[in-house]
Amino acid sequence: MVESRNVILCKHRPFRGIKNFYASHNRVMLSPMISGFFAIIVLLIGWVLCPYLGSRMLKQRKKIQATATATITGTRCGEQGVEGFAQAFEPFHAPWSQEECVYCEWTFQQLSGSGKHRMWVTSSEDKLSPPFFIEDVSGRILIEPEHATMDFTMSYDFETSSLGVGKQNPIPPHIIDFIRASGIEYLDKDNKILPFRVEETAVKVGAPVYAMGTASNHADDFGFSLGEAYDPEAPPAPYVMLADEEKTCPLYVGSGTREAVNKDLFKSGLCAILIPPPISTVIAIIIVLGSA
Repeated sequence: MVESRNVILCKHRPFRGIKNFYASHNRVMLSPMISGFFAIIVLLIGWVLCPYLGSRMLKQRKKIQATATATITGTRCGEQGVEGFAQAFEPFHAPWSQEECVYCEWTFQQLSGSGKHRMWVTSSEDKLSPPFFIEDVSGRILIEPEHATMDFTMSYDFETSSLGVGKQNPIPPHIIDFIRASGIEYLDKDNKILPFRVEETAVKVGAPVYAMGTASNHADDFGFSLGEAYDPEAPPAPYVMLADEEKTCPLYVGSGTREAVNKDLFKSGLCAILIPPPISTVIAIIIVLGSA
């Protein structure tokens, strides 16, 4: 009789557990319509947006390969490429890394949501993009990056703690100083520091840089003669590369030499075309099956 009772208990316990699981699962399950909507969004990102961005990278690479690269002294009016090292026209320090830079984009992010839905959200950002020089052994050319495509990867990041959980990392004093000077809110009602994360993409002084665009010797917009260098002891910069707001005169600036830029565009472009479609398909199937 004892063995029979144990068998009955073994038969019923799993059944009750599965039933309770599905009952609780159905309470949080997305409706088929909402699941289908999210699945379509995922597929559009994987099959349309990412391949589109990848094809643009490969197109940019093809254009770079077809454009002649000249030394600075060999620059003439018209479309061409130049490579050299970044030199400051108006030197400044990046806010988070304190590196001396010629160009910088920065963001300040804070936590939003609660529990499993916590995520970093950008609450403040800015771009510092004064004109700068590209210099080689023969001379220098002025780059106006305001409306250019600046293809650089993140160079610095810091967060107080991973999603606000765990021991807080020591915060560099200059980061707090910049946050205060910028008027960014970072304290709670008890004057405790809220979790935050900062990111920075900067072009350091002396970094190798490649630029492709239309060179011009018209410098009226800059208020000085390009035949006279900003530094009187530096070599002159008779040409400038700039892009207009309508992108009719595009300017591309990338990190590294022409060869390095070509390799990076090729790898990134292929990855964006080949990898996201199958991954997005698997994710969409999981979403749809989860609502069935």
